[in-house]
Amino acid sequence: MLQAFAGLLVVGGAATWRQVRVNRDGQFADRFTRGVEQLGSENVDVRVGGIYALERIAHNSPEDRRTIQVVISSYVRNRAPWQAGAPDGPEYPTPVVDENRPWLRIHSPDIQAAMIILARRPHSRDAPRLYLSRVDLRRTIWPEDFGPDVRREHGISLAE
Repeated sequence: MLQAFAGLLVVGGAATWRQVRVNRDGQFADRFTRGVEQLGSENVDVRVGGIYALERIAHNSPEDRRTIQVVISSYVRNRAPWQAGAPDGPEYPTPVVDENRPWLRIHSPDIQAAMIILARRPHSRDAPRLYLSRVDLRRTIWPEDFGPDVRREHGISLAE
């Protein structure tokens, strides 16, 4: 009788653990979806919030970290493309290129937030290589300890 009760307890505990895991995964999926939706907002503050929400998910869910890093680097490539040298883009350096970018102390807040998050991602051998070539990162403020050697170590490529 005691063995049967212990068996039921183990089976019940495993089922409860499985349900907790399913609920947790569902919450992460919902939060991820909302964060990605916020990246498409017209409001820059909402986009910045979405970027930081995705960072939080990546911090709490290592299995989602790789996907989130790829999504954020894709966001940067799409939102801050380097227009100079493109088929319909201007030549650089010319005043036209710089006239299209208002003089700012820092880059646009959403791109700045995305680059900060990518800069402080944990170093890992299996982290995805993030290609950020042909991206306009002028006026982006990098952490002081984030020079070319550290960027290379973190798998962030700014070259083609």
